[in-house]
Amino acid sequence: MNQQRFTVAKATVAMLVESYPLAFAIEPRRRRPLKLGIHRDIIAALNGTVTPRAVGDALRLYVGNPRYLKACVTRADRIGLNGNPAGQVSAEDAASAKIRKKTKDAKWRERKQSNVEPIKSEPAPRRISLADLRAAAQARRAVA
Repeated sequence: MNQQRFTVAKATVAMLVESYPLAFAIEPRRRRPLKLGIHRDIIAALNGTVTPRAVGDALRLYVGNPRYLKACVTRADRIGLNGNPAGQVSAEDAASAKIRKKTKDAKWRERKQSNVEPIKSEPAPRRISLADLRAAAQARRAVA
């Protein structure tokens, strides 16, 4: 997802949180598993206000959050747009979420470690002091 699509996805998530506070939450700890096929409900409810691609990107961003993935445990209630239960998380979905979370955590740790390594660069050149300038002037006078 490029930067422009990411920005639109973030704005769409914010709009979903505002429009459907019982289903969506900005605070990651409050995120709960969403109903399967909720994208169809969102597209129908918004009636063309947002493109299907933007809804898909927003949901991908929302459900990719580690806290959301952590909430996807076997037999946890899924919720619809109105906040009512709409099915449960299956064992397969829970296993998939657990794998995705481990993968994301490993990538995050890898990025964090790669950022910690010091940047190898050449030492800064020595600054010229007043004594250096005087010595250079004396050398020029001696040659002349």
